[in-house]
Amino acid sequence: MSNPSKKVLAGKKFRMPTQTLSTRSLGTKTISFARKFGFNPTHYVFQFEIDLNLIGRNKFYLVAYLWAYKGKKAYAMKTDLPVVKGKDVALQLPADKITLGNLSMPLPVLQKLAKKSPVLTFTPKLYHNPHIAYDVNGFDLNPSPPAEP
Repeated sequence: MSNPSKKVLAGKKFRMPTQTLSTRSLGTKTISFARKFGFNPTHYVFQFEIDLNLIGRNKFYLVAYLWAYKGKKAYAMKTDLPVVKGKDVALQLPADKITLGNLSMPLPVLQKLAKKSPVLTFTPKLYHNPHIAYDVNGFDLNPSPPAEP
């Protein structure tokens, strides 16, 4: 007989891709932003995006926006992060709801991580409440946990 107190409510299982950002691409995108707007970005904002053109609409991807404020105006430029083929991460949700949040990283912090490795690998992780965040090359990028979904 199973112990009812240890019963886990199982939600949906889905896969999310591992994605990368090379230090070369980081530099190129930063230069492109500076040429377009006349000043350097201050942050990278990572957020989830869904491709509605796909048949399976539960395909979430991480995208990045180079971002900066000048005066009272915000400037942003989107960049896609390449997907690592064959490196999807299977996530078993504890319920049928999940929170996907944004993560803002100051450019110097991202550059510091990039100095340690020529490629930053973003691996999805499921956290307890539940929400999805990433680790980058083993460095936990769990943002402040959002409220229960």
